Amino acid sequence: MKNVIVVNSDMNTPGGTYNVPANSILKFEGGSYIGGTINGNNTIIIAPPYKIFNNVTLGGTWLVDQVYADYFGDTGPSVDSSIAINKALAFSNLIGCRVILLPIDYRIDNKIQILGGTKLEGTFARSPFGTYRGTNIISSINSSNPAMLIETNATTGVDCYRFEISNINIDYAGTGTAIEIKTNTNDVPRNGSISNMSMYCPKGHGIVINCGSYIRIENIHMAVAKGVKLTGNSLMEFIWMRQICIGSRTGFSAYKGNAIEINKGNNIYLTEIDTNDLQAGIVLENSAANLFNVFVTRFNTVRCVEPIKMNANNWITRIKFSEVTISSDTTTSNAILFNRSGIYGFTECTFDNVNIDYLPAGAYAINDSPSCLSHCSFTNIRTGGSKIQLGGNNLFTQAEKKQADVFTGNTNITQQISISSSSPFSRIPIVIVNTNQTIPFKVDTFNNQGGNCYIEVTFASQPLSNVVFTYYLTGYFK
Repeated sequence: MKNVIVVNSDMNTPGGTYNVPANSILKFEGGSYIGGTINGNNTIIIAPPYKIFNNVTLGGTWLVDQVYADYFGDTGPSVDSSIAINKALAFSNLIGCRVILLPIDYRIDNKIQILGGTKLEGTFARSPFGTYRGTNIISSINSSNPAMLIETNATTGVDCYRFEISNINIDYAGTGTAIEIKTNTNDVPRNGSISNMSMYCPKGHGIVINCGSYIRIENIHMAVAKGVKLTGNSLMEFIWMRQICIGSRTGFSAYKGNAIEINKGNNIYLTEIDTNDLQAGIVLENSAANLFNVFVTRFNTVRCVEPIKMNANNWITRIKFSEVTISSDTTTSNAILFNRSGIYGFTECTFDNVNIDYLPAGAYAINDSPSCLSHCSFTNIRTGGSKIQLGGNNLFTQAEKKQADVFTGNTNITQQISISSSSPFSRIPIVIVNTNQTIPFKVDTFNNQGGNCYIEVTFASQPLSNVVFTYYLTGYFK
């Protein structure tokens, strides 16, 4: 039988320290503890969400699977709720419980520090459109500090392994970031999850990751000036981002940046990403370190000035885009742009099943004017008739096979097959041709970008019966 201690009035901690009897239940019925230290001893807490620990330090062992942030201080839209939330997270760090936020507005004047082993969970519900009825963190921080900081810090002895944040809206009117992950040591935050979140940042970033290992970010909606940025000089590996919508709004244009920017890292996976109305849909631009093994699948970008932009300031290799849809801004000049500094470039990169629509007249679907690609492949690409500028030694495969007109037995020995009267290609594509019968012939391909691209077929002798040709645009550019 457990000892039940009913707290129905405000009580100062006796002697400055209260050691709770073993295996007891603290049942709060309107009362609280004030000041001092309370050491649990396999202690259970039963309490509704109000301030039950007023300037109290907790230690010992507790049998608690969740606590309300409201237990630890004043909360709400008119006070700095970060104090109570951070105390609740410190308790979560001590015993491994969840910290629950109510479906109310929490104003914060200082950052929320996410610690290792902590789980911060709100109530996520948006109805009707344009209103928010769940947990809403309203940041009044007017500096570049984040609303939430996930940090490994050698100076303070803080690590951040195994953290979870979910079901929260962050409303940040300042120039800073909603959530930032960073370190000041060789160690980095690891094994973390950020899910079911929404962010409103008209001047700043939604998420900035300066380092991390095995971090999952999923089911996120951002109305922001800038979306997600992966940067910094520390370890960045195994970052998963899934089901993320990143867009701007009217009035954000003075601060508008990129939806996704990746400056460093390896084994980064982006799946089911939608970007709209920002400067760039996605930017891959490294500096000091190589960037490799980045996989982008089911990526949609609409009305971004630079839908996909890549700049190699060091080697970028093994990048794969698949199932991509690009619908550009009216000022877009390149749907997919490659650039480089010095000797660096892109190797072994793959683009598959890419649909490019609505480019302005004269824009490039793919632009590799510096010829910085090597051993890269483009398969199943729909350009919408826009131009392609590709260097040599790269594979381009047209999505569809095409059947040429029937050649009758009374034709000339040399005949032309038109591929396009407005060719998108900057170089001559290699064409594979098949026939419905065995007959010796040779094929030459001719191309004038913006003009005619055609195949010239020369038979060894005049065909005596109908010949049907099927051809594919495929192979390395000449």
